[in-house]
Amino acid sequence: MAVANLRIEVLLEEVVKKKASDLHLQVGLAPMIRIDGKLSAANGAPILTEELVEHLIFSILDDDQKQVLLKDKEFDFSFAFGDLGRFRVNAYHERGNLAAALRLIPTEILTIEQLG
Repeated sequence: MAVANLRIEVLLEEVVKKKASDLHLQVGLAPMIRIDGKLSAANGAPILTEELVEHLIFSILDDDQKQVLLKDKEFDFSFAFGDLGRFRVNAYHERGNLAAALRLIPTEILTIEQLG
């Protein structure tokens, strides 16, 4: 995945498709997806720069939310990703750079049998 093609929507679609629980965005690493407790890099994603992380996080925030994040250095929120699901997000500053953890909130509640 080329830097020019890196969009939050592409990463979130991969999370949903792979039934991952989390997406982690951190400067100096490729976007990381947690599947069954194990982290792996998103398919073909580049190492994230400060500018890329900021672009990805800001793309899911409105102007007021951006101001809160910049002022407080942390912001928790959730948002709907079309019909594919909802995500709970913790955006924060780490070592002077923006970072974020996005957790997929399942749209369907599993039965006890499905949970095992």
